[in-house]
Amino acid sequence: MSGKISPALTDRLSRTTPTELVEIVLELIPPPPPVAAASPSRRDLVALKDAFAVESLPIEQIIDQVGGVVLERLWLNHTLKARVPAARLDQLVGSPRIVAIDVARPLTAE
Repeated sequence: MSGKISPALTDRLSRTTPTELVEIVLELIPPPPPVAAASPSRRDLVALKDAFAVESLPIEQIIDQVGGVVLERLWLNHTLKARVPAARLDQLVGSPRIVAIDVARPLTAE
């Protein structure tokens, strides 16, 4: 489908019906690095979070248009977790704001 889709997601899609919902993680293009500071201020962090909200909005709108739903917004690593119909994933692949799409995996403690 695309070089943006991970091998794990490609494998998952091969075992999925077109109408089945799949949980995915979308990695977005990160913003330019901020001016180096010894310790970012609270204001800097709020600005980064707000910038991610603006940058991710067009992707969130596409997710909504294809019948999906955003489950989580992770501004620190510029990712969105979403659930989308398998057959509509191709509409996300075309976005230049998306760097990679992978299977959502649960976090486990080490």
